[in-house]
Amino acid sequence: MTAVKCKKCGGTKQKGVCLICPMLAAATPPAAPAPAGWPKRSRALGAFARQVPELNARNKRLGINVSYESAGSPDSDAVDCIIPDRNERKKLLKAEGAHDRDGGYGD
Repeated sequence: MTAVKCKKCGGTKQKGVCLICPMLAAATPPAAPAPAGWPKRSRALGAFARQVPELNARNKRLGINVSYESAGSPDSDAVDCIIPDRNERKKLLKAEGAHDRDGGYGD
């Protein structure tokens, strides 16, 4: 019986199954998630599609780095605000004149 090499890792296969690949997969840690769930999608800070150019101009003028995407419903004209991090959320809430009831220390 001749030994068959695995094309993926170079290990030995027995009965068509590699002995090394499952161990490598188990030893590889999963990718780290984004910290605290960022970026966040907010419907409350979103707008109507016709308002997006005006909001983009205001955000650029104030140095706020957020984007707007469709809310997903084909019959809705609403767009959600995509907020990349805490600092941008803080700046956006200040520009909107909103209070962050979920804010923690430093928000």
